[in-house]
Amino acid sequence: MLIVCKGSTHEHKRQHPHRFDYPICCDLRPHSQDCKFRGDELYKGCRCAKHLRYTLAGKQYRQSAHTRFWKTAEERRRSLEASFAVDPMAVVKIEPDSLKTIERMIQLFLTDKKTEGVSRDVLMKYERGLNRFESCMAKRSKFLPHEVGKEDLTEFRADWDRLYPSSTTRSKVQERLKAFFKYCYDARLMDRVPTLSAIKLVETPTLLTETQYKRLLEVIPVEFKGDKAIRVDALIQLMRHTGLAIVDAVTLERHELRKVGDLYRMVTSRQKTGTDVSVPIPPVVVAVVLAAMELNRDERYIFWMTGTGKHQSAVTNWQHDLLNLA
Repeated sequence: MLIVCKGSTHEHKRQHPHRFDYPICCDLRPHSQDCKFRGDELYKGCRCAKHLRYTLAGKQYRQSAHTRFWKTAEERRRSLEASFAVDPMAVVKIEPDSLKTIERMIQLFLTDKKTEGVSRDVLMKYERGLNRFESCMAKRSKFLPHEVGKEDLTEFRADWDRLYPSSTTRSKVQERLKAFFKYCYDARLMDRVPTLSAIKLVETPTLLTETQYKRLLEVIPVEFKGDKAIRVDALIQLMRHTGLAIVDAVTLERHELRKVGDLYRMVTSRQKTGTDVSVPIPPVVVAVVLAAMELNRDERYIFWMTGTGKHQSAVTNWQHDLLNLA
């Protein structure tokens, strides 16, 4: 039930205390703070911007009625009430947790993904992306899955270029969003899965020129000191001569650096593709990698010290080091 208040919220609550026990209620304010008619709550002819303020499932929301006319605001109040599709006579029987808001469906979706056995890192990616989505929809006063339209999704994706510089990352974020929509569709809360335009993947070259690579090695002693400088130098040279991504290089295990005759080879599989890799390593690079391995107290890995943090944290820390170096 949506309720129009002609007085202040506190005054109305004193007059109608039982009405504020409903899961959904609304307060349509007639005057702004500086309106000359403020205090005369029966006067509706002023041109103050009208706002709707209501509580849904125990959470308070406020949205503009997008009008300065009381009659139009009343119509939009009724439209908002209809969008909840709730029988006014049965509203007191509805438990807040049973209202399938976007926020609630995200919680259920994440629980479902957790029971699937997805990794913690992947689960956190789902959570970050969907929390951004819920926040954006709340600002647009869209709280139920079926209310989300094409224009809302366009608005949501408007700043993705800034948030996710990589087109591959943007594509993955969109895949996870579609998975959430499919979950809502299967729960019969949407009549279709919204169509999102495809994101064009653009592969950005990451190879350094010889001049850039030489300059990078020169500034390592400036940015880092002691053992840290040796380890950073070894990581960069290893990545340069093997083509390994940083996640594969940081988690490279000692047994994957193998000596075959007089030659050392790096034998591993790439985490992203699962492809087996076997690459010969120049002696000068082997020397610095072995020196870095001696500095690492971990018995399993060449660079990663497992006692200092989790896998993703270790990779992120190395990324920050290389970013500072660059």
